[in-house]
Amino acid sequence: MKAIFAAAAILLVACSSPSDQGVVPAVAASVAMNEQQSAGVEKVLRACPGIVEYLPDTQITDFYTFEGVDHYVFKVPRPAPKVPGEYLAEGHTCTVSVRGGDAAIAKRPCVSICRMHKVDEPHPPQSMEYPLN
Repeated sequence: MKAIFAAAAILLVACSSPSDQGVVPAVAASVAMNEQQSAGVEKVLRACPGIVEYLPDTQITDFYTFEGVDHYVFKVPRPAPKVPGEYLAEGHTCTVSVRGGDAAIAKRPCVSICRMHKVDEPHPPQSMEYPLN
């Protein structure tokens, strides 16, 4: 498991910033956010690059803060032609939670979207945590 996180961290560091690509406005176009919240979207995209890969089926549609944690929500439509069917993600509401330098993604279909491959561990953890530093 640690090897997966290490590989993901290396990949994420190697990628250019989402704001350099003008991706943040496309990902969260329907949500009014301030500058700090938009910076949070960049963290979300580092933790969950599948959001960009599967646009427009994974556009962030809601944002809220609860007990110091920022939550970014995307709802996968039914049908979702851009999202591989094997993820079993159609109709799911996915939340990426960001606190400081970490992000957590719950639900196996949502983790599959974020990792861009089907997650089928027999007993996956309740959420997948990604260091963002």
